[in-house]
Amino acid sequence: MIALALGCGGRDEEAAALPTADRPPTASTPPERRDPDVGRVDPEASEPLLDELGEAPTPEEEAAAEAMPGPLAPRAAPARGCALQSPAPMRLLTAGGPPAIVALDDGAFLVAAYDQSALVVVRARPGALPEPIASIPIDGAPPREAAPGMARTAPQEITLAFVDGHGRVLSATLDPTLPASAPRANALADAGADPRFPPAVRAVGTRRAVAWTDGSSTPMHLKLALLEAGRVVATHDVTPVAGGGAAPAFVDGVGDVMLLFLDPRVGISVAHRVVLGPDGAPSPTEVARPLNLAAEPPAIAAARSNVTGRTWLAYAAVGNLATRAVGLVDAAGTEMPSPLVPGVGYGDPLTIAATSSGRTVVFAAEAPTAAAREAPHEIRMRVVDDRGAGDPMVIPGPATDPALARGQDGLIAVAYRGGGAVMVQFARCAE
Repeated sequence: MIALALGCGGRDEEAAALPTADRPPTASTPPERRDPDVGRVDPEASEPLLDELGEAPTPEEEAAAEAMPGPLAPRAAPARGCALQSPAPMRLLTAGGPPAIVALDDGAFLVAAYDQSALVVVRARPGALPEPIASIPIDGAPPREAAPGMARTAPQEITLAFVDGHGRVLSATLDPTLPASAPRANALADAGADPRFPPAVRAVGTRRAVAWTDGSSTPMHLKLALLEAGRVVATHDVTPVAGGGAAPAFVDGVGDVMLLFLDPRVGISVAHRVVLGPDGAPSPTEVARPLNLAAEPPAIAAARSNVTGRTWLAYAAVGNLATRAVGLVDAAGTEMPSPLVPGVGYGDPLTIAATSSGRTVVFAAEAPTAAAREAPHEIRMRVVDDRGAGDPMVIPGPATDPALARGQDGLIAVAYRGGGAVMVQFARCAE
């Protein structure tokens, strides 16, 4: 089998000076640039009206308002490729962990990420400043290795799943149509969750399914909880007999609700699938296919063509000389993997995201920019169809931990970490 490889990259902690949801401009920020001689305020003077309404905007706040992203400049996607629609990224949080993202009906997107003490949810809309809409306190230090789980589970419901500093798995719901929310978290598991892996969330009829990696034993186990009206009604261990389970991911796209996860091993790992019934009950765990040299820690992403029904799976892989890479396979096939990201060097693990897009699927994967361990990572978006992967579209580094969501109008939002901040960019891809 092909040996795939990955590269390395450091995490640059300097953030670009762009609009941010955790320090938005004040209400008195002027909507447009003014004549400098009109309405000038002497900062040393005492102004009763300003004293009553609050302080005038700081230079930094005015600069943030002027840097607010403008309307998208539509660009057609190339054949079997993607094209960025925004000239610069929008900064959502000045500091945060890996993000999760979902699309809403009104053209906006919700992005969730851990900050220093909470799980924060921000609304991002092209051409507008980001809006923080929810913050859920985290007991203990929030995990920084992986994103929270998030899915749109009803027209007016977003379901979140996350891990706290004590290894507990919690869930919460919020109404995305409200300007602000204070969701209450409910515990699904009291301990044992491995913070290196994001939980996976999906709606199944009237129930909500949450899967996570339990690292309290060796090998790791894959747990699945079913919720109804916010209450746990069943919990399942879907780990194969005499095997392990980690890195759960629900397949994006129409069709059966399918959960994929890995039994990571030295050499040949195994991808398993579990199909959930109408009530969320899991079918017996089956082998989906073997995977050559999955990386440690394992990571996968999968999406299904809404036309052909074919499911594509990308996974973090190890290549020649123990380099890192991302491999691509048909989740039900037997062909050799092809390199979604060829191996370049060594360093931090690579992460992957996937979304279904008409006949095609779209993957976003980290990739090293050079062989050196300190080289920053970039994000490469690639369209995959029956002929394989098209040419990559690059979001320049430092850029790590991508998350994808496709809106109803075909606009794809990619959230990621850039320079220590949580960012979002918008793209269109061939369908």
